[in-house]
Amino acid sequence: MNMNAQKVLDVYWDGFLPVDVLGIAEKMGFNLINTVEDQAISGHIELKDGIPFCHYNSLEPITRQRFTIAHEIGHYALGHLENGKQFRDTSNNFQLGQDFQEMQANQFAAELLMPTKVVDWLIKDRNIATVESLSEKLKVSTTAMVYRLKKLGWIKG
Repeated sequence: MNMNAQKVLDVYWDGFLPVDVLGIAEKMGFNLINTVEDQAISGHIELKDGIPFCHYNSLEPITRQRFTIAHEIGHYALGHLENGKQFRDTSNNFQLGQDFQEMQANQFAAELLMPTKVVDWLIKDRNIATVESLSEKLKVSTTAMVYRLKKLGWIKG
């Protein structure tokens, strides 16, 4: 495929907050499977006859499920699934992000769920300035929000 997060937002997002990651996945033709095959697995994506199948762990917090789905969309949109490659994502994959494609998918997920323009607008125009308030508005974890705010230069460190 080869689309960045902003392009996916431009094509598939309805503009409402929080970003409807399930709706985006469905519009992209994903077959979403809310499952728990292994509690250590947060998500799994594979192509079957050209259709992306995304499994995500329904026992994890909703913010985690949203990030997992966005991460799996990232693998698909960035073209990581070519040549039959599959991804199984554990909590360690997300935290350590040692593999380059895992890091790319994490960055994609952050950009999809917390778009730069939206974060800037919430802070500048809506005066929503706490990590907790921003996290709640965007339905992401505070850890993900802090990471994104640092990346965007709103938090030093």
